[in-house]
Amino acid sequence: MDGILDGRGYTVANFTITGNGLFAHVAETGGFRNIQFVNVTKTSASGILAHMMYGTVENVYIKAMVQSDANNGNILCYGGGATTIIRNVIMDITATNVTHWILGQNWAAVPATLDNVHVYQNGTSSLHGVATGALDFAWTNSDVYSSVADLINATKHFGAPWIVED
Repeated sequence: MDGILDGRGYTVANFTITGNGLFAHVAETGGFRNIQFVNVTKTSASGILAHMMYGTVENVYIKAMVQSDANNGNILCYGGGATTIIRNVIMDITATNVTHWILGQNWAAVPATLDNVHVYQNGTSSLHGVATGALDFAWTNSDVYSSVADLINATKHFGAPWIVED
């Protein structure tokens, strides 16, 4: 994918990811913005949005159940590079007995950017920012929370008009 999927505030709901994400490869000029993905079930080690993400993810909300039995169940994408920008993203992830990563790998000499990324982790999984062995990501204004109250408190300052509460 080399274009931007701009959801204009709409929701894509009730689907299962069994392979390489919604798109296998998102180029530097591609990405997602202003969209919600809810009631997503992910059964593969690949990411929900893409297997390889070199573009931008901005103003996105994801509510998903991760059922991957792989030890590297990646949430957004498996790999990326210096052009990968993840900004203003809120994720509500439920997973059990899976070690999973927000982003799997970064193969560039320059860190990819994660800014204002907030994740609520529900379940007995171990959630990390990036996979071990990967070059680091620039991780700013971001965190992982174990309660919805903490997530809401942390994200209320920037507002998220693309998110519709259930």
